[in-house]
Amino acid sequence: MAKQREQSLLFDTPGPKALKKIRIANIIAGCIFVICIIAILVRLSNPPEGENQLSWTL
Repeated sequence: MAKQREQSLLFDTPGPKALKKIRIANIIAGCIFVICIIAILVRLSNPPEGENQLSWTL
């Protein structure tokens, strides 16, 4: 069976150019998301100047 896309009443199905743009935008957004997650994990695992959540005085 051929892959069929669902029909929508609100907009036309994207053509090949639009699908390519959507795919590129999704890849870029995914890379940015992964970079942000890595930056957060690096910051949590190696805080600046040896500070961590237990070093604060109350």
